[in-house]
Amino acid sequence: MMASGRRKFSISRAVFAAAEIFAAPVRNSASMVTLTATSVLAAGSRKVNRLDIIHGIAKNSRMDPTRFMTEIFAMWTERNAETRRAAIRAHFHEDIRFFDHDGEFVGHEALENFSDSLQARFPDGRFSLVSPPQALGDGIRAYWRFGPVDGMDFAVLEGDKIKRLYAFVNLPT
Repeated sequence: MMASGRRKFSISRAVFAAAEIFAAPVRNSASMVTLTATSVLAAGSRKVNRLDIIHGIAKNSRMDPTRFMTEIFAMWTERNAETRRAAIRAHFHEDIRFFDHDGEFVGHEALENFSDSLQARFPDGRFSLVSPPQALGDGIRAYWRFGPVDGMDFAVLEGDKIKRLYAFVNLPT
């Protein structure tokens, strides 16, 4: 009887934690960070260079959610194909499942194709973090802006790589 009571309590806590993940953050334009792959300005004034993107967080046992998501957003608009591929290998499982309003994309090659498509549609596009990403359990959520569009990405990690990524996009009205 006691064990099942604990289980119910644990499930309730998980439900409340999941609800908190999707609560909207306070948006402050002063805290926005513009992202590029060759010179990413992370939270504060710490610079992240191309090598950090290739060898970065995936090899770091203590994950920094801001740095990790900064590297992910920079990867989408990285023009150098080798750098982008290295970032994909370092940050995503081979069987990654990425969900976007354009559809579902599975695997590294699909991410590469999505990145190419994004760059073709928005050649000068750059992501900006709207607020610092938050980590909870095996998830990270990050609110972003990309030109006139904003949204939220929710990454589910397995170990130190993304297993599933959900991009919630708020399209302009």
